[in-house]
Amino acid sequence: MQCQDAPSPKASAAHSRSSKGTRVLVANILGSLGSGESIEEVLEDYPSLTREDVFAALQFGGELSQFEVVAPEPVIA
Repeated sequence: MQCQDAPSPKASAAHSRSSKGTRVLVANILGSLGSGESIEEVLEDYPSLTREDVFAALQFGGELSQFEVVAPEPVIA
């Protein structure tokens, strides 16, 4: 799965699925890995995923972490 196949942040509030055809959220994959599970354990927990799906989720999470939201400065009257 290449990056262009990864979910779009506009797809849903939960940042879509890990890959087309699955219902595993990127947040679930990243959470599992972040809690110390290995890729093999994630694949056992979510049999619809492939190793490429897990790597695409990691890449997508990395790209999301680069977004910066700048709040407007308050207007003082």
